[in-house]
Amino acid sequence: MYHIAVCDDNQEEAHLIGRMTQEIMAQREIEAQVDLFFDPESLLDKLQQTQIQYDLFLLDILMEERNGIQLAQALRQRGYQGKLIYITVSRDYAIDGYKVNALDYLLKPISYVDFLQAANKAVQWFELLQQPKDEIESIFVK
Repeated sequence: MYHIAVCDDNQEEAHLIGRMTQEIMAQREIEAQVDLFFDPESLLDKLQQTQIQYDLFLLDILMEERNGIQLAQALRQRGYQGKLIYITVSRDYAIDGYKVNALDYLLKPISYVDFLQAANKAVQWFELLQQPKDEIESIFVK
């Protein structure tokens, strides 16, 4: 089972992203648990209180106390290696997003097609990680 965290301070947006994520995973017959967080601190608290390792973080950037870039930096500093996809209204942080190894950067309002393409990138990583190491000949990183 894959664990996916959605963090967006707009609850309506978070629920929409969560529903689209669950739908895409169900279509691909991938078992996934999608957890919603409405502020970065609640996500960090959950990680501190549990042993959960999220495979994918779907993060807004413009949030009140800590923005999505700062959240990703905190995640990386604490050793969390899950893939990151940013979903935001601002183009201003795209370069910073890739500095924390973001897999994709989507602008709101997101279309289902754009989100599907980004989710497919994450699913390809998930599938790659499931292969026995001796079957992986090489990995090309763009």
